[in-house]
Amino acid sequence: MPKNDSERNGRNLDNIIFRKSNILMVGPSGCGKTLLAETLAGLLKLPMVTVDATSLTESGYSGNCVETILTRLYQQAGERKALAERGIIFVDEIDKLACRGLNQQREAYCRGVQQGLLKIIEGGKISAPVSLESKNRRTVIDTKNILFICGGAFAGLDELEEEEEGFYEPPRRIGFTAEIDAPPARRTEAVHSRSRLSPDILVRYGLTQEFVGRLPVLIRLDPLGVEDMVRIISQTDSCLVKEYQQLLARDGVKLRFSPAALRAMAEQALKRNVGARGLRAMMEELLTDIMFEAPDGDRKGKKYTVREIP
Repeated sequence: MPKNDSERNGRNLDNIIFRKSNILMVGPSGCGKTLLAETLAGLLKLPMVTVDATSLTESGYSGNCVETILTRLYQQAGERKALAERGIIFVDEIDKLACRGLNQQREAYCRGVQQGLLKIIEGGKISAPVSLESKNRRTVIDTKNILFICGGAFAGLDELEEEEEGFYEPPRRIGFTAEIDAPPARRTEAVHSRSRLSPDILVRYGLTQEFVGRLPVLIRLDPLGVEDMVRIISQTDSCLVKEYQQLLARDGVKLRFSPAALRAMAEQALKRNVGARGLRAMMEELLTDIMFEAPDGDRKGKKYTVREIP
C-alpha cells in the first residue's frame, strides 16, 4: 500500500532536488533594496552579509577576493558552518560590474569579478579562509543553499528597454490559470504577468549571460513617492521621528512634527535623488542647533514643533 500522499498520487518527491532561486533587484538608490534583504534575513533568523561589488577582485589579486565573502558569512554565523551554508549574501552595486562602454582593462576586470562570483553563486564547495586575519586556516563551505541577492540602480536601463521595444518583437505572453473550488461548479481564473525586465536587457547593459543566468528572479523596485517617504519617516517602528524624539527626551526636550512639515521634508528629500537616505540628512539639518544646546540643560522642559514655514 502507498505509504504517503506522494506515493498515492503516483509521485515520489523524495528524489526531487529543490534548488534555490537567486535574486536580482533593480531600483534607484535609497528605494529599500538592502532593507528588503536585511528584513528577510531577520525574519528567517539567518546570518547575512552585505558586500559592495566595486570592492571585489578576482581570486589571486590584492583586495577583497570573492572567497572573502564566504569568510565574512562564516564569521557572521559564529563559525557555525551549517548555519553559514544556509545564509544570505547581498551584493550591492552589482551594476558597477557592467562591461558596456568600458576600456579594455576595465572590461577585463569587470568580467573577471563576474566570473569569480559565478562559482560561488551557482552552488559548489568552496575553500575559504576561516578569518580575514589568518588566511592560511581554511574551511570548505557548500554554497548550494546560500541565497544570493544582487542589487543595483542600473542607470540608463530604461533607455535600453525603449530601444528594444522599437527594434525587437515583444515576447509571447505567458500566463496561467488557477482552478478554484466553487461548489457545485468549478471556475477558472486566468492570471497573466509580464515584466519588461528581461535577461536580454541586462546582458545588453553589460552583465555576462552566464552571470544573469544564475539570477533567475528579476525584480524591479519603483522609486519612492512622497507618501512612501512620509510613512518611512513617521510611521514605522524605528522611524526617524521617534528616534529623534527619544534622543531629545533624554535632555528633557519635547519634540513634535506637524503633518505639513513631514510632507515638506519628504518632498525635499526626494529632490536630492538619494531615496530614504535623504531623510536623515534633512532631520540633522533641522535639529542640529537644538541637539547641540539640549545637553546643557538650557532647553529642558521646552516643547518644540517642527512646522512648514510659508
